[in-house]
Amino acid sequence: MHSPAKSRKRFVKQLHASKARKKAGSGFQMSESNEVDTPSRNRRVGLLGGTFDPPHNGHIALALYAQEHVGLDQIWFIPSAVPPHKMQKTSTPASLRWEMTCAAVNPYTPRLVVSDVELERPGPSYTYQTVKRIRGMLGNEAELFWIIGRDNIAEIPFWMEPQRILEEAAIIAGGRPGVPLPDDIPGWLARRLIVLQGPDLPVSSTAIRDHASRGIINPEWVPGPVSEIIRREGLYGYPRMTPLSD
Repeated sequence: MHSPAKSRKRFVKQLHASKARKKAGSGFQMSESNEVDTPSRNRRVGLLGGTFDPPHNGHIALALYAQEHVGLDQIWFIPSAVPPHKMQKTSTPASLRWEMTCAAVNPYTPRLVVSDVELERPGPSYTYQTVKRIRGMLGNEAELFWIIGRDNIAEIPFWMEPQRILEEAAIIAGGRPGVPLPDDIPGWLARRLIVLQGPDLPVSSTAIRDHASRGIINPEWVPGPVSEIIRREGLYGYPRMTPLSD
């Protein structure tokens, strides 16, 4: 494992490298100050938050499916610093989760990009605070959509300031089409909820970590560049790669 100081230096280096790549792209991207340039026209922006520990092909499939079926111009992957519901659990250092998320998303840039809006803020990552911050970055003209798995719909009323979140962003719920919808969705949520009928996501980060602990990485679940990082760092109990000795 890296020391905190080394991890922080590596994290900062990765952030600057990623931002430099994004500045060369089209549309609006993060600048050196981590702000987003004002778009020249109204944009429909999807926001996909999560620990991404690790990011997997299900995340990519959900983003692309939402983009196609809802007509989104761009989707931001937003790695969380400390998710409120996981504050007592250990997770992979933010620097490595950031690196893995960038590696997973890179082939799809600029359709999909990675934002450090939560990683740069200390403390737990609350959706309400994130959406408000992004609204300030993009202005009132942008249409925002927070993307979740449909199995998380029932949790929304228990989020911090859920109705205020929906004042700023609609909710897109996709994946796991066999999961039934809650029977008691409140009206204020139903009016701002878009339920997708796909994609089917037969993969989870939990399953990937479990397999990695047994030395298995399924290429159908994990993007190749992410697999390389897991092997290099020995994440989730995967046998760490060691240099060959002379």
